[in-house]
This record gives sequence, C-alpha cells and structure tokens, in this order.
Amino acid sequence: MDLVKPAPETTHLERNYLPGKRVKIRDLRKLVLSHSVKPGKCVRAISVAATQLAFDDLDTVSKLKRLANYRVIVQVLKPHLNDQMAGPLIPRGTTDTALYGECDRMYSNLADAADRVLLSATDDDPLSHKQKHQAAQSGYWAIEFLAERLRCAYSCYARVPLGVWSDIHRIYQYATSRNLEHKIVEIGKGLETSDIEHLYKRVVVFGLSDPYQLPFRSVHSVFDSLDEWASKVRLEHEPIRNSCLFEINLDTDFPAMPVLNRRRSADDKSVIYVDTSRLVGFLNKNLIEINDATKSPNASQRKINEELEHADIVKKLIVKLGIQPYRRADRTQEERKCQAAVGLHSVVRVIQKSGERDSMEPNNFNVKTIDLIDESEFGARIRISNGSQKETPIGELIAIRKGNDTWSIGLIRWVQIDKDKQIQAGVYKFIDNYVPVFVKQLSSLDEKPISPPSIPGIWTIREKKDQRLASLIVAAGTYKPKQTVIVSKGKVEHALEMQEVILSSRHFIWFNVSLSGSNPKLTLELLHPIYI
Repeated sequence: MDLVKPAPETTHLERNYLPGKRVKIRDLRKLVLSHSVKPGKCVRAISVAATQLAFDDLDTVSKLKRLANYRVIVQVLKPHLNDQMAGPLIPRGTTDTALYGECDRMYSNLADAADRVLLSATDDDPLSHKQKHQAAQSGYWAIEFLAERLRCAYSCYARVPLGVWSDIHRIYQYATSRNLEHKIVEIGKGLETSDIEHLYKRVVVFGLSDPYQLPFRSVHSVFDSLDEWASKVRLEHEPIRNSCLFEINLDTDFPAMPVLNRRRSADDKSVIYVDTSRLVGFLNKNLIEINDATKSPNASQRKINEELEHADIVKKLIVKLGIQPYRRADRTQEERKCQAAVGLHSVVRVIQKSGERDSMEPNNFNVKTIDLIDESEFGARIRISNGSQKETPIGELIAIRKGNDTWSIGLIRWVQIDKDKQIQAGVYKFIDNYVPVFVKQLSSLDEKPISPPSIPGIWTIREKKDQRLASLIVAAGTYKPKQTVIVSKGKVEHALEMQEVILSSRHFIWFNVSLSGSNPKLTLELLHPIYI
C-alpha cells in the first residue's frame, strides 16, 4: 500500500468552482454568527475556502492557522446543520435534504486540505520537533473531518461515501509509520489534548456501533461519549484469544469487522485488531449503575425516562461490541400482503379484537396493509407503501399478521426510505405468548387507584432456560421499578410489582414483574391459565 497519497491535480470542476476572490475568514465568521444563519450558504462558502486552501502556495504554519479557524467556524455552524438535516422522528434521508451533499463536500475539502498539510509537513527525514507537532495536528484534523463525513451519512441514513474509510485507515497508517500516532495535539476545548490513535479508535468503534440501528438522534451523542470511552479500547497487531475482537484491513475501504474463524498470515502488516473487552466490561458496569438509579425513590419520572433511554443505547452497544452473534434462522424471501399495527395502543387494540373479523379491516385501529419482503424466525423486513415517517419510528412496537394467523409482536429496529419513496423497516420479533390487559397504578395495596385510572398494556410470558417469567409492557413515562400496579383482564385483577427493565425505548418499557401481597387468589393461572 502506498502510504503517501499523491497530490491530486485540480479537476475541471474544481477550477470552475474556485472563485477569483479569496474567501476571507472574517466574512465566514459574519455568515455563521448572523442572526438569520443560512446553513447552505455558509457550507458552500466554507467548502470554497477549504478548496482554495488546499491549492494555496502558503507555508505550513499559515495553512494550519487557517485550518484552525475553519474548524472553529464549522463547530459554531454544526448545531444549525443538525437542526436542518434531522427529521422529526426518523432520518430524513438524502433525498429530502440537498444540504447533505453540500456538507459532505465541505468536510471532504477540509479533510483534503488537512491531508495536504500533513504530507507537506513530513517532507524532511528525520522530522524536527516542530514538524512532528504540525504533522500530528494536521493528521488529527484530517481524520476528524473524515469522521464528520461518517456522521453526516449516518444521520441522514445515507451510504458512507466511497473512500472515507480507506482515507481514515491510510492517514492512521501513515502517522504510525512516522511515529506520530501518540504525539499530543490540542483539540480546541480549553486545555484538552488528544492524539491520532485515540481519535482513530474512537472512529473505529463508532463504525462498530452500527449507527444505522441506533435511534438517529443518538448518533451524535454516541460519538461524543466515545471520546471518553475510546481509552478503554486496545489496538493489537497480533490476534489474541478474546471473544470481543474485531479486525481492520488497512488496505480496504471497509470499517472494522468481527474476527471470523480463519487463520491469517502473521506477517500481514495491513491487518490490526480491535479489542473491545475492557469497554464492554465498563458498559456492563454502567448499565448496572443506570438500573440502580432508576430504582431510587427520589428520582423524578423525567430523570428515570432519560436513564432508561440511555440504558437502551448502552445495551445496543454491548451487543454490537461484545460477543458477535450469528443468524441461526434462515431468512426466506416472501413477497405477500399482511396487516400491521404500529404503537402500543394500536397493538393492544388489535390483539384485543383479534377474534372479531369485521373490526380488522385496514384503517380500523390504525391497521395498515403492508408488504412482507422477507422473514426469519425472529425477524422480518416490511414495506409500507403509503406510510408516514411519523407513523414508523425506530424503537416502536409493531404487530404483524399474515392472513388469519395470530398477531406477532415485535420491535422496529431500523427504518429507511427506498428509491421509490416507500418506507422499509426491519422488525425484531420477540413476543410469542401475550395477553392484552389494562394497568392501574397504586402507591400501596391499600390505596385506591390514582389517575389515570387505567392504560393499555401487554402481559407476556417469556421462556428463560427452564423458567417461565412474567413480564409487562406499558407506555414509557408511566411507571418505574419497584412500583405496585393493578393489572386487569376482564373482571380479574392482580396486584403486581414492577421489577428490572428488560427493554426500553422512547415509546414503551418492558418490565419483569412479580406478584405483590399475600392474597392466595393472586395467581398467574387466573390471568394466563394456558401457560402455567
């Protein structure tokens, strides 16, 4: 692999794109700090300025100063970009915002300018102390701008542009060849410092977190959190015995991938390994702390909701960064019409009325006709032809029924808009045995129900090893662990105590439950006799 990227010639498009008058830093500041910021205009101006800088005949110090100014201006502009490119509930996609392409070009031009500074600062051999600092700073910024291209793609649910990962790997490999990866650089936040290897690990783990399956509004917060967590990740040049191990082929345009059961030549210098075991251990401890915080009697419901949402993200990261699962069930292609209901209230209604044929026509109880594209034992991919983005949020419950079969209940894991402007979604099916119920809250067994009198819920029976565990799904923001509730099915009522959280999202919480009180009539047989 050629570590030194040859300086590309100015293309016809770039020659036409470069205006005759130089873009001045003070003009960029005025645009960004204006009371009525126009993100598109700002992005285009910064993009032109970065392209000019890449081809300017300035010394390294002057280019670094300009890059530092551009970087600060972009950080001021970033909140405005996020507000304009973010959809209300799911990513708006590249087709809905022309700003995505302009942002990607801006970060690409900034990364190219920083890349050229890196190469010009390392012309001499050996490097002086000043040259090492300049090279490390420019290399850090080049990877940082490329990481922003990744964030833009993930936030807009777009395909990662070609060459981004290969450029990130190349710059890191070039930095290691010149012993720059541990050179301390300033990152512009007070007196905070970092280095190229830390940023590289942060970007690599970000790619491993599978941002497309995260709630899109959490993509940025996960990347920010990885600034602290990346120190718990190790890069190895030899494979080690570890179940939390991933590999990076520096000669490819791919992110890190799970290590498969294959042997690789020991002298293959283009492959490095990512050990995430310490980070997974840290996240597991963090998850325990979050669960303890939700059980605090002094915690407000708002705080509990925030903690549970954070816990859901941490659980996803543990799965992605931990022992890698494999698909055990075959996925079958199956194009057929089905019915679906989205949202806890709609799901409860359809399973309550599942025996009444007349009430199950489409549009009743928000039932929609969908296309089932393919499915496996635990998952499915569906298409909603006339769906709305607001009606299909990631993390929401969904019930699907084929013909006159029983309803399958699952979780929407990802959503995207295809080329035909139709919504596709991936569903994880996780409930087999269920009963629709109503839930009333009590502060103790002796008190009367408090407002609201009842809300819909789903009573479930889960198989775990040789046990059958009772659990309850309710709307998010209504209950918390250790609360006592009354669950009713017809005229039968049971007092239950909420236990630990199995799964949570912005829309619902799934609790383990236990029987509360000593009343011998409070038995599971009355509520769900066929599974006991």
